[in-house]
Amino acid sequence: HQLTSDRPQLIWLVGKSYEACVPEFKVMWEQLVKFGQLTKEQVHFPDLGREHSWFETSTGLTVSTHTGDDPTKIARDAPDAVIGCEVAQWDVELWRRAISRLAEKRGRMWASGSFEGSLGWLPDVWRRWMVANPDGGRAFSIPSWKNIHLFNGPDDPILVTMRALMPKHRYLERFGAEPCVPSGAVYAES
Repeated sequence: HQLTSDRPQLIWLVGKSYEACVPEFKVMWEQLVKFGQLTKEQVHFPDLGREHSWFETSTGLTVSTHTGDDPTKIARDAPDAVIGCEVAQWDVELWRRAISRLAEKRGRMWASGSFEGSLGWLPDVWRRWMVANPDGGRAFSIPSWKNIHLFNGPDDPILVTMRALMPKHRYLERFGAEPCVPSGAVYAES
């Protein structure tokens, strides 16, 4: 399934709250304005993104934000794609709802964010998708130091400081993009 076709396309940005979608929403709208595909007047961004926001381009692409504070409300028109914003903040029911909404159009899911606690459903999905799997999912981890706009590699002075101030598992989780269960953690099998 491609996000190019003769019919209008619908992309959902889903976060635990509307605010969690704001960075991705703003990047998309700013780039589409920059490339002449959207005007600022076509963007509906009430209360600085604390409410449902959306835009529709002249080519029929609609991007809208959705809150996952009540997963049962992840409904309405089936999207062609879902962009999961800060998915580590989601509970597993929100993940299941978002994935299931893609079935009708054989849509795609992109999920981003930092691991939060490295327990629960997300590290399991990440591990499964790091290798060939029957889901067709793929996972990638990009350590913070790969962002050359913010850091000068893993030995950047601020990262050296963070490494010294944090337990190893927490540093690897926050900056190394690795789920790391804290030593001594006890949790139930799911």
